[in-house]
Parts: sequence; C-alpha cells; structure tokens
Amino acid sequence: MKTLESSTLDAPATPTREERLKAVLDLLAESPPASTAVEANTLLTKLFDQIEEPVRYMTEGRMFVYPLTEGFKIHFKGKEIYYHIYNRHVLFIDEGGAIDIRAVNPKMPVTTALLEKNPTVALENTRRIFEKSGADGHTVWG
Repeated sequence: MKTLESSTLDAPATPTREERLKAVLDLLAESPPASTAVEANTLLTKLFDQIEEPVRYMTEGRMFVYPLTEGFKIHFKGKEIYYHIYNRHVLFIDEGGAIDIRAVNPKMPVTTALLEKNPTVALENTRRIFEKSGADGHTVWG
C-alpha cells in the first residue's frame, strides 16, 4: 500500500516554464511552415494549448499566444509584421507566416513605441531564441 509520502515521491516532476517552452518550440520546428500570419498564430496557439493544458493550474502561470490584432502591427521593408510583447519575450509573425521569437533584455525593455519608431533598434536589445521561415521561404526580417 502506498502512503501519501511515497506516492508524492513517485509522481513525475512538473515541467518548468523553460522546459514547456522548449517543448512548444521543438514541436513548432517540426511543423510545416505557415502560409499566413493567421495560420502561424493558429499553429502556435494549438501547440501552446497542447503543452500547457496538462499543467494549467501551475503557480508560475500558463503560457499562451495573443490573437493577432491591427493595433500590434508594424511595417518593415514593405511587409506587415504582427508582434506581441510578453514579460520575457517578443513574438513576431509576418504576413507570410514566418515566426521570430526573441528574449528580452530586462535592462533594455522593448516597447510598442520603440518597435513602431525603429524596429531595428528594438531588435538590437533582444536575443533570438527561435526562427521559422514561412511557406514562401522568407524569414520575418529577411
């Protein structure tokens, strides 16, 4: 008969936020490229739901993807790029389905005003952690 103490020790450890993000990015890397921003955002949402659903009641919070909105869009080199600024990351999705995820430097935060004024400067204050071309073969910034 298992006691409460032994069953607690036998339970698998809950994955950390970093481990869950890595699982999402691994699945994203294996997925076919998206053709549109909506398709890329839908794919990300499904992958986060797949990984986060089992751990939705964790104290460190559930990761998610915001829907695409016109208010969070910049124009760069003739194309539209949607973005969302999260606590530790910035997500960019271009109109061709390309995805770029960057870690934010806490000492040099990325703001909407900075992105809209000069995206290149904003990118200098981040570190790329994931990049996936869209179905057209182009990256967000290329």
